Amino acid sequence: AAESWHLDTGAEGWVTPVDRRVTEPIRPAEAPWHWLRAKVTCDAGARPEWLVCDSPDYLEAFVNGVAVPQVEGQVVWTEENVAFDVRGRFREGENWLHVRVRTSKYNDPRLSPMPGITEHLLQPLVLVGEFAVSGPNQIGAWSGQLQVGKPWEEQGLPHFAGLGTYRSTLEWSGVGRVGLHLPETTDAIEVVVNGQTVGVRVWPPYVFDLTPALNQGENCLEVRVANTLGNLILETYAGAVPSEYPVSGLLAAPELLYGP
Repeated sequence: AAESWHLDTGAEGWVTPVDRRVTEPIRPAEAPWHWLRAKVTCDAGARPEWLVCDSPDYLEAFVNGVAVPQVEGQVVWTEENVAFDVRGRFREGENWLHVRVRTSKYNDPRLSPMPGITEHLLQPLVLVGEFAVSGPNQIGAWSGQLQVGKPWEEQGLPHFAGLGTYRSTLEWSGVGRVGLHLPETTDAIEVVVNGQTVGVRVWPPYVFDLTPALNQGENCLEVRVANTLGNLILETYAGAVPSEYPVSGLLAAPELLYGP
């Protein structure tokens, strides 16, 4: 969350944004470059690794006053993403992040399809690494475990976009068929038994026949859950705020189904 924004045109002080919007338009001809800053408090065990920016309009990044290098290959939205290597740069306690940025030419009111809107918006940035969000602008250690029956967003992962895997063991006598029913989830699901995919579903009913991949005795069962970039999109580029935010994961306990 951006704490403040500084237009580097000789003006004093920082501008505090409201809902990722600045009070004054940011136009290329008037502000060739400016600064964004944010405070990040790290609890023990939090390990930020990359700062990923939406576009090449981002020029430089600093953590606690020290420049961090740009790197390639860290993509969140598109191939135009710019990333900075922040591994080992955050300390326990309070940290300050500063980014030097220029306004995109597409925000010029002569070009923008949404004049008066996009020129007030701050571009999104994402801090990526091994950590959980423990409070506003505060991150802590990630336990490495997902709980069934509770959204990821309530487990310290409010903006996680990617793949989560639930694992369990299953005993089978070798007699009869065994199915799996996932009563509540909103994501794309792949079910894997002993390394073999038994089905992929992207909408209900989330029912899978496990039998073809089962061995008599102990079996390894995986439920792989993939959500979307929706958790990273707090509002659209037109400034519209979603009416509700997505939830991810297995929101209720899986059920085994037995038949002849």
